Amino acid sequence: MLISILPSKRMSLRTLYLQCQPSADGNGGGIGEKLFAEIRSRSEDCLAAHRVLPALVAGEMDPSFARQSVSEELLREFAPNLIYIEGGLFADPRGSWKIDWPVIEDLIDSGAVLILADCGARELCRHRPRYEYAARFLRARAQFSGNGVVYATDAEHSWQTPSQVVCQPAKMMISEWLRPAWDGVEEVVVGNPAQLCSWQDLPASTNLGTSRIIEPKGSGESARVEPGIFASTARCGLGHVVFLAGEVSADKWTERCPGNPIWLANLAELLHHEALQSRARFRADFRWPFSLFLSHRSVNRQLVARVSAALQSSGVETCNDIARFTPPDSLVQETGRALETMTHFVLFWSRACLGAPWVERELATALTMVVERKLPLLVVRLDSTPVPKLLNDAFRIEAIGMSPHELAQSLLDGIQRIARNARA
Repeated sequence: MLISILPSKRMSLRTLYLQCQPSADGNGGGIGEKLFAEIRSRSEDCLAAHRVLPALVAGEMDPSFARQSVSEELLREFAPNLIYIEGGLFADPRGSWKIDWPVIEDLIDSGAVLILADCGARELCRHRPRYEYAARFLRARAQFSGNGVVYATDAEHSWQTPSQVVCQPAKMMISEWLRPAWDGVEEVVVGNPAQLCSWQDLPASTNLGTSRIIEPKGSGESARVEPGIFASTARCGLGHVVFLAGEVSADKWTERCPGNPIWLANLAELLHHEALQSRARFRADFRWPFSLFLSHRSVNRQLVARVSAALQSSGVETCNDIARFTPPDSLVQETGRALETMTHFVLFWSRACLGAPWVERELATALTMVVERKLPLLVVRLDSTPVPKLLNDAFRIEAIGMSPHELAQSLLDGIQRIARNARA
């Protein structure tokens, strides 16, 4: 099921929530409905689906399953800054990723937070080679022994069985900067927690003093009293990856411990705040000596906004005030003021520009200003519409099929090429 949630304007989370499995009737396949409700309530916009697919693949699927998928094109347009994946990383027994590695890594590098949940002992054993391979992406690795995985139990603090551990933050090993995620949470329950042998920061563990680590051996099992490290947080680019090697999302855990969804939503908000601070520090420490005026038609505003965000995350100043700089809203006056501080003029050209009242008069006037101020002009052609003759000499980027991040990188490459040619 693909659900679009109207903005609550509570905060700046844009969440993609990938449910555990699709349903046969198309009415949803989530295991953590209460968790989804909690995260949705804290998001300004939210999509729920089962997996992300390229458009061609989605078109070949059974319609009931395709409706529960998000295309890569929609994902890039939505630009989530929180991705929560319940039920593990893989969408089917063949080991297909719910989101392809390059796609999700691109989002995280730009500042998104990924929480990969419910990768408990059974899930890890089912896909052992695949999780060992994905460890490079997750920056965390489960500890395997023989034919099984090392896991944690707690006979004193558990629910129903010792492998369903009730974890209390006062008894956990937690990285200090992640402790605020536990505010107001007394306990959570984690099913089948696996032991990690490598990690970066610790958002949680099982209990000091009562938890036991069980290591499968060829002749049986060995046990030692030790807290289980089942959770990892890693910084990746400007964002974060959380790997939860235990089951935490299902409603059965929530019914026993209402703290589960609160902790997970708190963690998402905390890491999102950290990502925003990382982006601000990056932009303060590293800035390109460029500032780009991005001129566009209103029909292309969402694309240009994504390109602008990608440029800004790379330390490039942009001017694309959509409310004021979208033709035909007084382009000449506003352009004149904006160009006082800009180093480059970028025109996004598409079929929507043809016949627009500003093309013949206001565009010509804007280009005159560009020439007078000796600003380089770049034309980004978004479709096959021919550009006007007066733009023939401009540096051109053929952007058909490019993602916003690819387009932003092409702009940076073009600007640097123009600078090199000017020095030659």
